[in-house]
Amino acid sequence: MQLRLNQTEYPSRRVDEAPIIDDGLLYEPRALWDVVRIDTSVDQDPDNPFRSTRTVRLDPTNWYNGSKHTYVFTKLLMSPVNYNLQQFAGTVVPPAALIDFNNCGSAVNRMQVVINAPRRQRMADHPLIRAAYVPQPTMTPSMEFTATPYASSLLGLSRWTFDKAMRLPTTGSCRFDISNIPPSLLAPAGLQTPVVSAAFFEQYAAGGWAMRHARTLNETPNFLPSSLPDNPWPAGSQSFASDAFVNNPGNQSSNWGQGGALTANIFRRQEANRGGENNWIQGFGVLLDQVGWDDAYQALGVVNVPGSPITPLSQRLGCRARTTNGGTNQWWWRQNAPLALVCPTITPAQVMELEQPIKLGPGDSLEVEVTAPNPVVLAPQLDPVFQFGVSLTGYAIVEG
Repeated sequence: MQLRLNQTEYPSRRVDEAPIIDDGLLYEPRALWDVVRIDTSVDQDPDNPFRSTRTVRLDPTNWYNGSKHTYVFTKLLMSPVNYNLQQFAGTVVPPAALIDFNNCGSAVNRMQVVINAPRRQRMADHPLIRAAYVPQPTMTPSMEFTATPYASSLLGLSRWTFDKAMRLPTTGSCRFDISNIPPSLLAPAGLQTPVVSAAFFEQYAAGGWAMRHARTLNETPNFLPSSLPDNPWPAGSQSFASDAFVNNPGNQSSNWGQGGALTANIFRRQEANRGGENNWIQGFGVLLDQVGWDDAYQALGVVNVPGSPITPLSQRLGCRARTTNGGTNQWWWRQNAPLALVCPTITPAQVMELEQPIKLGPGDSLEVEVTAPNPVVLAPQLDPVFQFGVSLTGYAIVEG
């Protein structure tokens, strides 16, 4: 059975509308994700000389359903992680440095991915080349043909409108965190700290006319704090300088600060459904205002950067979310997921709608294998380092 991607039919519902299904079940959002780093200067796997290191099988523990609930995934996302530029618009020909070829976020279009259910079914007979499929229209408008073509995006917005609205009692609560900014990301003189705001969107009733409401991070957006260590990754493990995306389980407590936290207390204080029974959470949105950061970075005049579009910080910042009173109280995804990988509705990631959803029962797992393109043969040969993430988004079916 092939993993089929819907290339022609886009969702007909509004971007802010999740269907409310009042059938006694709880549909809680879920995502599985991983980030892979492939160094094309290494030709062969030392443990298996017949296997190229450009094909990597992702950690199976990150694609395992360890809960007692069935997961249903409806979208496949792929996104570059930890890149300074979306694409290269410089003037050096031929490229004179690694950043000049393939080490821009657009390289994700050349990646290939295979997803299979071990011992049950093959969801693809051959690697799926990302560029061969039409993605969903999820990116905010481009700034390429404006006076600021280098801008990361027009709106700086990320959003997940859930596949099905999540039922939450009026006494229930959610929390959402954005990771801090490390000093290294702000080190160049003049770079400004980005501003973050977040919101959960909800309705008060199922069926018919219903009130809509949003619970926000704060009345005014917060500056993200810069309390992360400069280099939480092992030495030499970055495509570029250290950034705010962290996958370091030994130091997770330092990733989160109050600046980017929509806590359970903040959520409860904004309860507006007085006397009601349930709220229906439609989704969440995150605004990362990096206009000042983009302008300052462009003004630095780094070689080959002027005019090239800068990556949104949603591809460089980690996040986490869960219910804290009501629902399962479990994290909706493994902590520190790049924001772009868990916002399939509005995101700079490439989003492919699955024509046939993937169901993953308790104790089941998936095999995910990714392949990077071969090195570029120039004088001299360039061997880029690719770093990108893959995710599946959907929901858990919770009884009771």
